[in-house]
Amino acid sequence: MNYAEATTEMLRFLKGWAGTATKALIMAGYFDAAPELRAGFNLDLINWEALAKASQKKNARVWGTFWSRWGEKTFERGGQRSAHALGASMKLKDKRQLADEYFGERGLQHVKQLSKVDIDSLREAIRRDIYLNEKQFAKKYADSYPCSPARLRRIKRTEAHNALEYGGYNYARVAGAGWKCQVTVGDRRVRSSHISAAAEGWIPIDQPFSSTGRLIADEVNCRCHLTYMFTSPYGQRGR
Repeated sequence: MNYAEATTEMLRFLKGWAGTATKALIMAGYFDAAPELRAGFNLDLINWEALAKASQKKNARVWGTFWSRWGEKTFERGGQRSAHALGASMKLKDKRQLADEYFGERGLQHVKQLSKVDIDSLREAIRRDIYLNEKQFAKKYADSYPCSPARLRRIKRTEAHNALEYGGYNYARVAGAGWKCQVTVGDRRVRSSHISAAAEGWIPIDQPFSSTGRLIADEVNCRCHLTYMFTSPYGQRGR
């Protein structure tokens, strides 16, 4: 699957959520109520459990497509970058094990995060668009952020960055690195908290940055990266 095909497939998954959500509202009788009465519609009649499962299934497909087309290679590139900087070699066994672990752990987090956005956005649309019939609702929701190319771009950008940074971080730990330092791109768009994290200098690899509370630079739209050392400039070994 090439870049364009993978992008089209992921967008199709996102767009499909609008149809799934609209069908759930139809089954709950939401559109049978007069528009002026929908503000008081009993939302407990909607099968939120089934919707959550459908959202998670859809987002697992989004994650799987991303990982197979971009994520795994990017994660490996992050590991190679750390290995090169540390003067270490990256064993094939380590590559596979670390990639498999990240795919499972990050995939679960990713699916939960995307599904929360799906459900929250649907609740908001129900409250906001009470005067639309099912066709109008489905169309407007399909054109909204949760189903949009803009969301897909953010997903790909954020997850590619995270895969690169976690690939570097996980391999550095396996290689025995004890210290890390955050580096910003140095422009006006850098968050103040990330400037502060960079100002912390070298800290133990397993210690979160006090300015962000994070182990690595993995916030949405972050462009920072981490560098690693076995021994800090202060003459100490980490861990």
